[in-house]
Amino acid sequence: MAREVRVGEQLQSMTETLASAVTYERIAVVYLAATAIVSVVTFGAYGIDKRRAVKAQRRIPERTLHLLALACGWPGAWIGQRVFRHKTQKTGFRVVFFLGVGAHAALLAVLLYLWRR
Repeated sequence: MAREVRVGEQLQSMTETLASAVTYERIAVVYLAATAIVSVVTFGAYGIDKRRAVKAQRRIPERTLHLLALACGWPGAWIGQRVFRHKTQKTGFRVVFFLGVGAHAALLAVLLYLWRR
């Protein structure tokens, strides 16, 4: 019985240590770093896809562009759409893209709410 109590106390101590190490500030820094890095990659992917479209070469699948945008690359995707004038007329593509942007906005709102508590 005493051993079970010690194990429980150790587990609680480890959980508290882990919780204190994972702060909302660290989550925000990781999210912003991931957004910056993946956005650069996504921007480049939009440029490559536009060039391939003009040259009638094999294209980057739309699914890949969406996954890059969803994986924190949405700012790079949005800028790439504007700079390269690419994927701006396809309504279905834009709907999926902005649903992903909305998901990121919701995530940021939740993080901001939790951080301000």
